[in-house]
Amino acid sequence: MANPQPDKYTKISNELLDALIRYRIPGEQMQVFLCVMRKTYGFNKKKDEISLTQFEESTGLKRPSVSRAIKALVTKRILRCSKSVTGGTNVYEIIKDFDQWVAKVLPSNKTVKKVVTKKIIDPVAKVLHTKDIITKEKKERESFYPDWLDMDLWKAFLSHRKHMNKNKPISEQSEKINITELKKYVDMGYTQEEIINKTIAQGWKGFFKPKDPPKQQAQQAGITYKEKRKREDQELIRMIQEAEKND
Repeated sequence: MANPQPDKYTKISNELLDALIRYRIPGEQMQVFLCVMRKTYGFNKKKDEISLTQFEESTGLKRPSVSRAIKALVTKRILRCSKSVTGGTNVYEIIKDFDQWVAKVLPSNKTVKKVVTKKIIDPVAKVLHTKDIITKEKKERESFYPDWLDMDLWKAFLSHRKHMNKNKPISEQSEKINITELKKYVDMGYTQEEIINKTIAQGWKGFFKPKDPPKQQAQQAGITYKEKRKREDQELIRMIQEAEKND
């Protein structure tokens, strides 16, 4: 018979717990996420070396499932995975800034009611399949963004703007203006990360040129978002494969 004791617990902020309630993280990924939380926050640590064997023992998942879940969580910017100093077991850390998480946010009851009402009164919604509508909107939205734009960072900026506007999303025209402004500074040699993070940290609505000179050459700033994510995915796969060999 289980008998949990109140003096043995994992310390987690209510803000992060609220985010976990709102963000939809699939089963296996959630198991791996909670395992990392237990082995870090559970021991008052921000990060820790965790072997794939430990993940298997804690979650009850098979190794391929663990590796797949880790890759998904890192890709979604929910976990950070890095090589340890010794070069053996990988180090895992929870990204506390949940605005960076690329995960589906569960809608509130109010939002769901609005959508249902629209489906009932809109005759077009009865004719078109929901899947076709979503696919069309997704394709149109994807073509709207340039290849060089880091979509993870951009989603963090959009979340920041929405929060500033009392949950009112930014307009498409305003997005275009801000993307053009961001591109101007990227061409100067500044990274998207430093520009966007500075804007969020300062609570600004737009982008401004930093006082310090750029740290890289302007021509190096042109790497596309897809190329960057491809390199990150390749590096992550390599790290997981090495961990499987050493574990």
